Amino acid sequence: MLRRRHYTGQYPLATAPGSLSLLRSIIALVLIALVLFYVGKKVMQFFNVGNAVRQNAAVLLTEGPGTVNVSIDGGEMKRAENRLKLYPNDQVTTSGNARAALALFDGTIVRLDNATILQVVESEHGVKQSRIVLALNGGSVWISTPTVDDYSGSILREIRTEQMNLALPPRTEIAVTPSAFTTFAADGQGISVLVAGNRTPVIIGEGQQFTIPAGAPLAGNLYRFRSPLDPLMVLSPFVSESRSMRYSISASVSGSGTVAPPAVESQDVLTVSEPAQGITLDTATVKVVGTVRKPAEKVRINGYLVETTNGRFEREISLPDEDEVTVLVEALNADGTVNEKIQRTLKRDRKPPEAPTILTPAKAGETYATMRDPIEISGEAPDGTVGIVVNDYRLQLFTPGERTWSYLASTKLANMQQGSNTYSVVAINKGGYLSPPAVITILFNQGQEGLVKLAGTGAAASSTAPTEDVATLPDNAPLNPGSLAVTGPAAGTQFTSTGSSFLLEGTTSSATASIWVNDYRLKLYLPGKITWNYIADVQYGTLSRGRNLYRIVARDKNNMILDTVTYTVRY
Repeated sequence: MLRRRHYTGQYPLATAPGSLSLLRSIIALVLIALVLFYVGKKVMQFFNVGNAVRQNAAVLLTEGPGTVNVSIDGGEMKRAENRLKLYPNDQVTTSGNARAALALFDGTIVRLDNATILQVVESEHGVKQSRIVLALNGGSVWISTPTVDDYSGSILREIRTEQMNLALPPRTEIAVTPSAFTTFAADGQGISVLVAGNRTPVIIGEGQQFTIPAGAPLAGNLYRFRSPLDPLMVLSPFVSESRSMRYSISASVSGSGTVAPPAVESQDVLTVSEPAQGITLDTATVKVVGTVRKPAEKVRINGYLVETTNGRFEREISLPDEDEVTVLVEALNADGTVNEKIQRTLKRDRKPPEAPTILTPAKAGETYATMRDPIEISGEAPDGTVGIVVNDYRLQLFTPGERTWSYLASTKLANMQQGSNTYSVVAINKGGYLSPPAVITILFNQGQEGLVKLAGTGAAASSTAPTEDVATLPDNAPLNPGSLAVTGPAAGTQFTSTGSSFLLEGTTSSATASIWVNDYRLKLYLPGKITWNYIADVQYGTLSRGRNLYRIVARDKNNMILDTVTYTVRY
């Protein structure tokens, strides 16, 4: 009878049912703990536990003769008082001839243009995280946020309109309407914009603007709404005024959002602490500061009434363009009669700044030939410069006080074209005065790269090109009459010039080896080229008042005359 064989060895033991239950319980407890931690964290964040939050007021500053109204916590509109404190859910509106400003706790300045509606949505100063949210419901505002050095706390700054939400980084300067904005300055990559109906924001850097046309679909590539900054925006009176008032607004309101303490009352009815008598100013404006007390009730500066708060007044006024100016401050009684007056006589430094220097690609007064597109023109600014203007365009990335400046010339930017291009660079000082221009000429696509020196006639010539005596050249009858023609500045044989320079250009035969203008050989002309040009300029001595004759001669490789044309210019 067969017996069963029994094998001996090591076998794994089956898991006890009790151990498996214990493991499942531990996993469940860990998951529950994680969920409770996450939910608890969100609840604490919602109630700001661990981030003590204080509602901070925005201080309203009114300007001008128009009406500024406010709605407190959604209530009826009432006329606003100067330095009124606004909190979340408060709204301010300006009339058609009024402007106002908001000073927020972090140092952000918001200036409201005429006919503007702005609401304070959030203004929270937290220990760990702060928030400022504004809603622009109509009109336009100019906003300036502080730098990281001025306010280093973690903060979200946001302005909302019906069509977009803008997140503002430090050092932002921006002008906003409900459907457009222009970025003058911004740290980092720029302004993050979330357009209504989209999940992905777009970034608009400084020197750019973003405009949503009326009725445009808010889908697809939103960068199609982006464009370079319009130079006219910089010249906007609202933007210029806002920039000039930025520091006076900041100085009048403390960074915590509370009103600056009133000045100590003097025994005099009227006092003027600023400006001092006889000082010399290098700016176009001056701040007038002082106090007034009973029985006087109003203050008038150079004929204009100004607001007073707790007996204190402060107003920045524009100065006439004169060497000596007068500021008259008057304290008025309730019936409008003058109680007391103080006069300050000030001097203005109206000396224009020195001309900026041009360092690359050549120096001021020089001519440079290039095939590069684009090409950068750069140099240094004189002391006290607040702006640089190149050919009537003010450089947006130049910061007042900087020593260096740069300008990009390109056919794509429409500020450089084939042939001669003149760039006039001017510095602006704090008084708004312009320096003499520094001028450089760029010859684009007109010969080899390098500096072009002036020949004896004042025309452009290569410093290494050989000279030839025209008297030794053949004086034959034209071999190919009609092959040489002038196409600019006007086709034909005559032109009337109103400017101090112009480009004389035309066409010729492919058999041409050299072009001569008034016995001067064009050194940048290449043999076989069917186009040519020549710079006529007062500073080169090739253009003068009255009648100017230009005899153009085309010669072949043997220096034989192919054709001649005489062109007459009256200047």
